[in-house]
Amino acid sequence: AVVSTQSTGMARMYSKGHGKSKSSRPYAVAPPTHITKEEVTSIVVDLSKKGNTASEIGKILRDEHGVGHISAIADTSLLKLLKQEGQAPKIPDDVVAIEKKCLAIYNHIKKEWNDRNARYRLKCKESRLHRLVRYYRESGVLPMGFKPSSFKLNKKTKGI
Repeated sequence: AVVSTQSTGMARMYSKGHGKSKSSRPYAVAPPTHITKEEVTSIVVDLSKKGNTASEIGKILRDEHGVGHISAIADTSLLKLLKQEGQAPKIPDDVVAIEKKCLAIYNHIKKEWNDRNARYRLKCKESRLHRLVRYYRESGVLPMGFKPSSFKLNKKTKGI
């Protein structure tokens, strides 16, 4: 019997799917020989100083430098490497991404005020943002008084 190594993942919150579609990892995770740990660290720090997020840095390393897994070279994750170098983001990338999406949907609703689907999606995104911020507050990643800018929208969108 063939056993799948991929987990089924979490179920979707607002639809019936289970989110099984994902990219597959390389068969062998051998460290690349064309680049060293010091070179990777310097590239990561330079890209971080230029204002790239951790996910953008990972894409650049994958596409331009041929590094599929930074942990195979540096023995740590990208975020831990950024923390060691003092370049870690103050706000996690996923919070920033959801916040940007909420603002984009809100701006769309201001133009297309009758779009009820967008209003529902905004509520779903905001609830996801609330849960994520609560998790990061409890785990100590974010300070207890942190409020994203889209929390200010809740007062404006209460009647939506």
